[in-house]
This record gives sequence, C-alpha cells and structure tokens, in this order.
Amino acid sequence: MEFKMTTDLATTVPQIIDFNNEELKRELAANLEKYQGLVVTDDAIPAAKSDRAKLNKFKDAIETKRKEIKKVYLAPYNEFEAKCKELTTMVDEPIKTIDDQIKAFEEEKKAIKRHEIEEYFSSAMGDAATIYPLSLIWDNRWLNSSFKLKDAQSIIDETKAKIGRDTEAIRALKSDNEAYLLDVYAKTLDISSAIAEQKRFEERAKQQAEIEERQRLAKIKVAEAVSKPEPIIEQEVAFAEEEPLITIDFRIRATKDQIIGLRDYLRQNNIKFGRVE
Repeated sequence: MEFKMTTDLATTVPQIIDFNNEELKRELAANLEKYQGLVVTDDAIPAAKSDRAKLNKFKDAIETKRKEIKKVYLAPYNEFEAKCKELTTMVDEPIKTIDDQIKAFEEEKKAIKRHEIEEYFSSAMGDAATIYPLSLIWDNRWLNSSFKLKDAQSIIDETKAKIGRDTEAIRALKSDNEAYLLDVYAKTLDISSAIAEQKRFEERAKQQAEIEERQRLAKIKVAEAVSKPEPIIEQEVAFAEEEPLITIDFRIRATKDQIIGLRDYLRQNNIKFGRVE
C-alpha cells in the first residue's frame, strides 16, 4: 500500500492570491492620516460618525472577501481531510489488534521471567526467603527485555552475601536485643538502621544506670545520716530549786527506730543526756 497524490498542487493551487493590496494600503495611509490626533467636537460629531460608518463598511468588505476565499480554498482540503480520516480510522482497528497481541505476548514473557527470578530467589535464599522476601530488592526493570536474567540472578547472589555479612556483624554486637535488631534489619536490609537501634539501647541503658547509681548514693547518704551518733548537746535547764537534778548511767538495747524515738523524747522534755565514757 502506498499513498499517492493524483492532483498536482503546484499547478492547481495558486501560489499566491493577489489583489490590489499595495494600492489599498497607499490610499488608506493617505486617507487615514487625518485621523491621527483627532479631537472630536460637537460640530464634528456627524462627520466623525459618517467616517466611522464608511471605515466599518470597508472593513466588513475585506472580511467578507477573506472568508469567501478561505471557504473556496478550504472546500477541497476539507473533503481531502475527511477522506484521510476515514482511511486512518480503518487502519486504527488492525493497529489496535496488533498492539493488543504484542502487549499480551510481552506480558506473558514478563510473567515467565518473573517466575524464573522467583524460583531462583527461593532456591538461592532457602529458608531465609521467608525472613528476607524478594520484595525487599525487587526492581520492575528486571522484567524489561533489555535486562538479562543472569544480571537479576547476580543481584540476588550479591544480596544473599550482603545479608550474611550484615547479620554476622549484628550478632558480633552481642546485644541483649539481638532478635529485635535482626528484625529491624530484615525490614530494610539496612545495617545502619540496626546499628542505630543498638546505640539507642546503649544510651538508654547508660541513662538508666546513671539514675540507679544516683539513687544508690542517695540511699547511702540517708543511711549514714540515720546511723551517725547525734552530738551531745550540753543544755542548761532551769529547774525549780525544790527539784534537784539526778544523774543516772544506764545501757539501752533497742532498735534504731526505738533509739531515735527515745532521743526525740528526751529532747522534747529537756532532759540532759550524753554518751557515757
């Protein structure tokens, strides 16, 4: 099939549509010069309206002729265009059919290639495929005809080796949260994420240890303050002359709380007391 023009446009279509263009331009330029800087007054209104009507009439004549010539020229083109569209419409149907067939064939090839990649991944990864699914590294470009199957297989092999190295590095951390770190890694295959989590755990443990140490030291200070003997305070107590002071030395065996209670009682009642040398 070949599209052939049987009409010679070079001889049937004028190369130019000529008219007295230059003549009209000269006349207009001369006649329109007087309208430059025109100021309309009451007396000049009728003449201005008359001139405007003449100019509009001339303009309409130009537009009418232009549209007339355009219609004449476009008539054969419109017919030509309609015939061409009819032909392209007829061609579109088989093109679509072919496109659908090609697309179906390519999709089938992609499905076969995907299956081959999945099979290779399952074989290469073994049980680890359930922990590190193919979706983590999948690239749709692998299905392109220009992308070789062996290249996708090489990527899978490299990924398997990387997983081995990374998981060993995570286990080398000997973290109490190793299972969690491996789970974090399994979601992204990004070892930096797992290491960042370990650092977060370590920082949290450090902060907790510091809190516990401060609490321990505080308890020691409290215990020391309670167990430290109170200094003997010599207090002069004014008693009535009819009540002479009596000194009694005795030993007490009691709990710490009882001793503290006795001390407070003696102080509250202004009873002088002190250690027996």
